[in-house]
Amino acid sequence: SGNIYVADRFNHSIRKVNLLSVTSTMAGAVGQPGLADGTGLAARFTQPRDLASDSGGTLFVADSGNNAVRMVTPAGAATTLGGGGNFAQPAGIAVDTAGTVYVSDSVNHVVLKGTPSPGTTPVVTTQPVSQSVSSGGAVTLAVIAGGAAPLSYQWLKTGVALPGETGASLVLTSIQAGAAGNYRVLVANSIASVSSEAAVLTVNPAVPIPCHLLACTSGTFTIDRTALQFGAVSTGAAFTSTTGTQTLRLTYTGMGTVTGPTWTASSTVPWLVVSPASGSGSGTLNVSVQFTNGLAATQTGTVTLVTAANYAGGPISVTLNTTNSSAATAPQGSFDTPAEGTTGVTGSIAVTGWAIDDIEVTGVRILRDPVAGEPAGALVFIGNAVLVEGARPDVQAFFPTLPRSTRAGWGYLMLTNFLPGLGNGTFKLTAIADDADGHSTMLGTKTITCANATATTPTGAIDTPAQGQVVTTASLNNFGWVLSPGSRKAAPPDGGTVRVVIDGALGATPAGWTNRSDLTALFPVAQFSGIGSALGVATLDMTTLSNGVHTISWLVTDNSSPALSAGIGSRYFTVSNGSLVLDPAQHSVANAALTSAMDSAPRDGAVLRGRRGFSLETPLQGYAPRDGLVTVHAEELDRIELQLGEGPGESHAGYLRVAGGLALLPTGSALDVSTGAFTWAPGVGFVGAYDLVFVRSAGGRAVAKQDVRIVLNPKGSNR
Repeated sequence: SGNIYVADRFNHSIRKVNLLSVTSTMAGAVGQPGLADGTGLAARFTQPRDLASDSGGTLFVADSGNNAVRMVTPAGAATTLGGGGNFAQPAGIAVDTAGTVYVSDSVNHVVLKGTPSPGTTPVVTTQPVSQSVSSGGAVTLAVIAGGAAPLSYQWLKTGVALPGETGASLVLTSIQAGAAGNYRVLVANSIASVSSEAAVLTVNPAVPIPCHLLACTSGTFTIDRTALQFGAVSTGAAFTSTTGTQTLRLTYTGMGTVTGPTWTASSTVPWLVVSPASGSGSGTLNVSVQFTNGLAATQTGTVTLVTAANYAGGPISVTLNTTNSSAATAPQGSFDTPAEGTTGVTGSIAVTGWAIDDIEVTGVRILRDPVAGEPAGALVFIGNAVLVEGARPDVQAFFPTLPRSTRAGWGYLMLTNFLPGLGNGTFKLTAIADDADGHSTMLGTKTITCANATATTPTGAIDTPAQGQVVTTASLNNFGWVLSPGSRKAAPPDGGTVRVVIDGALGATPAGWTNRSDLTALFPVAQFSGIGSALGVATLDMTTLSNGVHTISWLVTDNSSPALSAGIGSRYFTVSNGSLVLDPAQHSVANAALTSAMDSAPRDGAVLRGRRGFSLETPLQGYAPRDGLVTVHAEELDRIELQLGEGPGESHAGYLRVAGGLALLPTGSALDVSTGAFTWAPGVGFVGAYDLVFVRSAGGRAVAKQDVRIVLNPKGSNR
């Protein structure tokens, strides 16, 4: 997952560094040596020298100063596995794929090998020990027994073993739960038939999950989020500022039904407001907070949904934190791209970062230092960045309790041709975040050098839709303009080709190419010979798109030989036109049943075919999985295309892995559920690693899954 674990020897603790470079203590008290089992700060270590991790994330520690070998679960629970004369200053430790632990004993001059055997009670390696699974689902556990080796183990309900659910000890065994109830795993001792309880498995009644993944006999409602965070600044008699209204998307997936059955929504507390109170089929819920007397620093409430069909989302938990104006904090965040000192910039460049606040970040401003001939000392405004939902799951995972953490990522697509001197020279950029209660924070600066005079690839911009525009009509006129430098030309009348790209998929060809006076004044014909036919328009049918957020750009190829291609535009827009077209690959969210059903599917070990970039002449290449994961490197504002493969009667679904489970595929992506073709044109603001999982199903059952990590590097990194 990208985390680093450290045996911090002279701090006597086990530390963790996450993807945001934030260090935390997993187990042990910093600077306090000792020997004690326990969770987190309650545990004690003495000069731990080395550690290793098994495939489930459990750490094994060579606790040198205690002459012991310790185990630390992902939750930070420390257990002593061996000591008391068996080890003398263990210095190194490793664990193989079978779970066998190897320890180098520095004083006894030996390497010891063994299977963890804490105490005499068998333990289950999967954490936590108590697990939950849907009836009919599968769960895989490994049993490790202490004392005499067990002969077998069984899953029992009320003391009666279910048929076919026994297995040899010390191996992974899949258990198909047959009915709801609580099960115990019992280990039979090799000497006698004495058994001891090792763990509890709770089998829940089957929970409806999306019909495109598993068989359904009726429609299902899902919700895109099950938890919201709000903040408010209060005088004790009123709110002076609050987190703004947040929306939840309720989606109905029916058996050929569009309108769907009815539903009602209500709040359990007076400070929590939800509207509308009722509806039918798919819809949007608006959730907000209001002042009421007696509010504490922190309180929770619930949005309850009652539907006339299956509901797979669960209640929506809402937390409200209140503070006074003197305690309210300013935004925090980062200015991430472009990289400091980037040179040779031409055309559009992504200006991105993240920002978070205790109430709400209301905007991020992009400014530049003045150049010669402009008033000194005053920053020059360039534009407002877009706060992008889902763009930074890494930041969301690190700040789960702050409002709007799902849209912490921000981005601004800057067309450098519009900078002074037609975008030639060195420019210093500044990003400033503003919050709802009047604070501002400078997130950082970046210095770049632009060289549009030596550009070779096409450039241009999209004029409509506006950035973030909500489209409520059945059609949209998509205006934009394209140019290539010198004698090369990009518009179709001059021999170029232009295609509209929505969510990475190729669409219409713009027409009606003509000139525009402001472009003619800015781009001299001597430097851009195609300026007379730079402006075009495509009429797009919005009823073919699902309601929700999409990305749009243009794929431009000029008439040179060899032809040069580029993607231009990259804007977000939201479709909300009443067509109720649903994307079956994206209408589900994280819930325990979906996660269990998906993760029970076997991995697809085949080489994945795909390509990146805006040239359709680029051949497909193979991406081989490594340790079950396919990794694809790309850049900001790139285009990624993957062919997931298909078989007779198979369909596909895709999800983004986030903290706590699964979420919709990223904004700007599309998945053809029948062919398995996945495309993604990530918009501005997306940078870093994104873990996707694709599930292939047939006959109403998940038959294979494929984990794919797409790493979006800063533009120009040549990855």
